Amino acid sequence: MFGFKSKSNKIREITARAFENNIQVLKGMDGETIGQVLDLAAKIKSSSLLTAGDDPHAEALYHDPVAVPDNISIEQLEIFQQMMSAWAREGTGGLEKVGALSVWYLSIAACTFTEQRLLGCNLWAELSRGFTHTQLFDPDEDTVIGLEP
Repeated sequence: MFGFKSKSNKIREITARAFENNIQVLKGMDGETIGQVLDLAAKIKSSSLLTAGDDPHAEALYHDPVAVPDNISIEQLEIFQQMMSAWAREGTGGLEKVGALSVWYLSIAACTFTEQRLLGCNLWAELSRGFTHTQLFDPDEDTVIGLEP
């Protein structure tokens, strides 16, 4: 009656739009540029895990998000949305970080919202074009389980 949406449904809608935009952007990038995005994504992951302390879900969020309870995943997606909004206001350097964080943001979304799983696989298919151009990102260790190309 009032048109309220649950937190989960709001995030589901936002991530569905984000998938469309991000996959199109990746299709226009060459492998070397995608490799740079993946290396920055690896840095973000590493620093996030260092600051996570004893959080039992931290590692799984980046490697096997299906194993994380939905309420934890949705909370993390909200945090990532806030971070991306703040970084986007920074300008050019911030936009690079937004693109790199989107790797993890969309991967968690794909593993949280079943109907987005195929989009997550499509995302990683595009990202895989950068695997041979990375220095920090390790495809064997950093690719999200269930979304491998």
